[in-house]
Amino acid sequence: MRRKRVVIVAGAVTIAGLALGGIASGLHRTAGTPSAAPDIRSRPGTVEQVAQFTSENGRPGRQVVLQRTDDGYVCLWDTPDGAAEHGVGGCNPAADPLGGRKLLVSLAYDGGPALSTVHDARLSGLAAPDVAAARLVHPQAPPPHGPR
Repeated sequence: MRRKRVVIVAGAVTIAGLALGGIASGLHRTAGTPSAAPDIRSRPGTVEQVAQFTSENGRPGRQVVLQRTDDGYVCLWDTPDGAAEHGVGGCNPAADPLGGRKLLVSLAYDGGPALSTVHDARLSGLAAPDVAAARLVHPQAPPPHGPR
């Protein structure tokens, strides 16, 4: 029971840290940032579902869609209905969709603002082809066992 409680607390702390990072990123986003442009979701291009999240407790599921705009952006949206217009996420130029990183992760959740009222937290993102695996690990958790 103690281990389960530690895992739950570690997960909650991790989600809170990621949420705060996302909020800070959003606050420092400027009007010239592609994902801050209000019309980018409705730009012409292609949209395809790349993942689906089932929800607990009878809540509606969510989808992750990848949008490629005709003007050269790649966007990843967490959306309730598969429509980019209703999604939360962001975009980068298609020439560098990861923004110079190996991994780009987005946190989306329902509820809030208090951590106790957050439910259905989801992580989604993109990874470089040479990334074999990704793990979500609490900074104070013991190191995982097995191959890295």
